[in-house]
Amino acid sequence: MTTFGRHRDLQLDFPPTAVPIVIVGANEAGKSTLFEFVVTMLFGFEPADRSSHPYRPWVDGGVLGGSLDLELGDGEVSVVTRELADRPRGERRYASGHRLTFVNEPIVELQGVSRPLYRDLGALADDDLRRLDFSSWRRIEDRLLSGAAGALRPASEVIR
Repeated sequence: MTTFGRHRDLQLDFPPTAVPIVIVGANEAGKSTLFEFVVTMLFGFEPADRSSHPYRPWVDGGVLGGSLDLELGDGEVSVVTRELADRPRGERRYASGHRLTFVNEPIVELQGVSRPLYRDLGALADDDLRRLDFSSWRRIEDRLLSGAAGALRPASEVIR
């Protein structure tokens, strides 16, 4: 992350995995900001106006944006970089050397997936977990803690 909300010059490395990544932290630690950064790198800035963007830098002079390394299911690796200054701009660099520039649209692999749908499927927040009954939570907890992708069942089986 170059600058995004409270975060500035932050680099996080997550191992490639099919198992959900669980991020835990105190209130105001930046968990939601991190998730919104990922959503922004995949879908673009919303709103696309720096002065009204909810994650504009807390420190003056920072560039709103950053980069996200992606590894797709076929093993293809690329880096998505987005910045919001006067207007949004982005670039995607592939390991092959190919470069693609864009304004503020989602990455091509997510065409047909809406931002709200991705948000709903991409993260479970405290409020989501509070609505689960005990037995549903137990099954989800078992899958998260097992670390075995093969043991995961579809959400429709877990949350009933």
